[in-house]
Amino acid sequence: MMRLVLTLFVVTILGQPQAAGADKFSDFPESDGYWFIRTDMPVACQEMPPSSLNGRIYVVGGVLPGAIPVSTSRVYDPATGIWSEDEPLPAPRHHHSLTELDGKLYAIAGYQTLLGPAPPALNTVFEFDPGSAAWRERLFIPGARAQHCAAAFDGKIYVFGGVNYSFIDIDITQVFDPIAESWTTLSPMPTARNHSTAAVVDSLIYVIGGRIGANNVAVVEAYSPQSDTWYTFTEMPTARSAIGSAVLNGKIYVFGGEQYDGSNGTVFGEVEEYDPATDTWRQLTPMLTPRHGSEAVAIGDSIFYIGGATLAGWGWSARNEVFVLGDCVDPDLDGYGTPGHAENTCPDDNCPDVYNPGQLDMDADGVGDSCDNCIDVYNPDQTDTDEDEIGDACDYVCGDADGDGNVNLLDILYLIIYLYDTPPGDPPDPIEAGDANADGNVDLLDILYLIDFKYGSPLGPEPMCP
Repeated sequence: MMRLVLTLFVVTILGQPQAAGADKFSDFPESDGYWFIRTDMPVACQEMPPSSLNGRIYVVGGVLPGAIPVSTSRVYDPATGIWSEDEPLPAPRHHHSLTELDGKLYAIAGYQTLLGPAPPALNTVFEFDPGSAAWRERLFIPGARAQHCAAAFDGKIYVFGGVNYSFIDIDITQVFDPIAESWTTLSPMPTARNHSTAAVVDSLIYVIGGRIGANNVAVVEAYSPQSDTWYTFTEMPTARSAIGSAVLNGKIYVFGGEQYDGSNGTVFGEVEEYDPATDTWRQLTPMLTPRHGSEAVAIGDSIFYIGGATLAGWGWSARNEVFVLGDCVDPDLDGYGTPGHAENTCPDDNCPDVYNPGQLDMDADGVGDSCDNCIDVYNPDQTDTDEDEIGDACDYVCGDADGDGNVNLLDILYLIIYLYDTPPGDPPDPIEAGDANADGNVDLLDILYLIDFKYGSPLGPEPMCP
């Protein structure tokens, strides 16, 4: 951690690099899962573990560019693609754990400061209740720690490993019971380590990867809360730390990570799937933007990876990318596939070459707003006779006051009736093209303009568009 602190200090002085491009792996064959892009966080942030709560994703605390720890609670709604803010933590936090249990969030331990002297690990526990929209302190965890991982199981929160106040890797396993307001120390992990990830499948909590000091490990150890026993399983194919994980359909998916060694390092884009039923691993489609220092969150059949860092120890990111199992030919990375590809398991894209993540289609003509040449008028074949990039259904002929597609005597009569024979509005007001001379008004001058256009000698000036 000290090396991380020093690295972040250097970044503060020298500035941070550009985040890696989201299309770095866009040419990777979209098999064994596919990625697409959603609305980025309002700010880049790392060393914060997002968690789901009531169908939304909470990003609480973390470190902003400039090595600034924050207490902010940012909330992403996958249904709308909108970010908002909720009640902040009572104090800044990073390298903490954030876990949902019974409709509440628990932020446990971590660090509060960053620059200057090595930041001391904390033992504070904060609980967020969305009903009251407030955080409150709960019973301190015995012994300060940071860079740990946690998971909820059967009404309790289990906390694993990390580093202590002296930056020494620990193997301590502890469980918090919010009802009894108690902490209990359990059987220690077989491997003391930090920056691991935890995931629950059936009756076991799997603690995967991490590092011992600066050395990455690929170990997979699982804890049984019923028997207070640890088991060891097949190692992850890629040793890495500062990883994220999520569970879908009884399998664990591990994302990203880093190899941190001070002056040099690696950021991983690997996505690896673990099947506890067979104790086997396989590699899937890599991340669009390799990152570390965040967590993965499963909502429905999608896994979100938000924020994190793009360089070992630094390189903040605001990216919000989503992983889904299956195949999808999706060049615009909006999560909808180009129609006509039999292998696609994703929905057809109504705008295959233009990013249109909500598949917005105001006129319901089957063509997305992002590529519709006539957004608010039904025009499914996208005809554009005059090739002005405005669909015929909403393109008007200048001077066509009655909207029949022609400029003729009927338009002159229409304007006369509109202006001198009936109150405005009966017959209907002229369409926009009734302003034949483009002066901003529909009046006698437009009638004279059309007469000159149709019957002058020669035909007179062509009517203008407003």
